[in-house]
Amino acid sequence: MMNTSNNRKEIDLKKAEVLHRDAGDWLSEMEFMNNEMEFFGEMLRNYFMALAEKNFEQEKVLIKNRRTISNEIELMKQRVKLHHDRLIRLIDESHRERSERELEAEHYEVALNFKKLRKEFISYKKDLYDTITVVMKGQKQKSLTS
Repeated sequence: MMNTSNNRKEIDLKKAEVLHRDAGDWLSEMEFMNNEMEFFGEMLRNYFMALAEKNFEQEKVLIKNRRTISNEIELMKQRVKLHHDRLIRLIDESHRERSERELEAEHYEVALNFKKLRKEFISYKKDLYDTITVVMKGQKQKSLTS
């Protein structure tokens, strides 16, 4: 007779380890997002005057959205860290099946929120690059005609 209890615990432990790895990957990606956001801030500072001349309202939107997304990244990092810590406790301790189901549901919700954040971040990055590229081309044209 096969011991299904031990087999179930092994499967649950493997699932928890996969969820734990996901959370670790998200934390790593958000650290990279923070680095990119710092770079974007520097880019906005370097091209502030050129952007203001071209379209001051668009520049204000880029700055506001950068601040908003940076805050969202920080909030999501806190949420993922909390979730990550709970997953570590689940792996380290024996919990009831109910706790495992709750963590799976939480993981799904965190995953959806992280995907939404990633989408907003990529959209912002595209808008910023498009705007800065236009400004850089304009500056290049001015220097060629001067």
